[in-house]
Amino acid sequence: MVRPLAERQKLSDSKADGLTKEEWDEQGKGIPIGSLDGVEGFYHGLAEGDSYGPNYLNKIYMGQKWQCVEFARRYYWLIYGHTLDALGRSGGAIKMYTEGLKDGEMGYSGLTQYLNGSPTKPRKGDLMVFATGSYGHVAVVAEVSDKHVTVAQQNVGIEFTTNFPLKKTIENGKECWIVEPYKNFVPRCWLRKV
Repeated sequence: MVRPLAERQKLSDSKADGLTKEEWDEQGKGIPIGSLDGVEGFYHGLAEGDSYGPNYLNKIYMGQKWQCVEFARRYYWLIYGHTLDALGRSGGAIKMYTEGLKDGEMGYSGLTQYLNGSPTKPRKGDLMVFATGSYGHVAVVAEVSDKHVTVAQQNVGIEFTTNFPLKKTIENGKECWIVEPYKNFVPRCWLRKV
């Protein structure tokens, strides 16, 4: 279940408590903006590349605080007990996508990689990997219908969830699922713990 939080509303009102948008941005870093299955996402701030130090749970490195990768790793550890491989300091979410794999082959961290346009439809709990900017983006699939995919994420302003159009096509006699781009987020694949 996706749950937006009241604190998010405070961030969206730049005049709240007489503070400017920049002052709210500074004071709002690290506040919860929503949760998926009890795993909270946090506000990162306006500068997407900034780092606020590492986050550990039970001595296991989850990633840099409030980055998209940190939320995905923390979600997978708390919900599935699966520790996703670290990507290194120079790594980004785009490294979760393994170039050259065929659809349905095992990829990053032992997860099955489904290419955008796969006969396998995304489902709740998958990691959606996007090509955007220098580092890419990763989000957790929160809901799926025949018309859209909703993802939960961190480090996209105060938006904890985003809806992406989902289109079913027929390729060589097979149903295929295409997650359409939204703004500058271009879906590359979804990853699944099988």
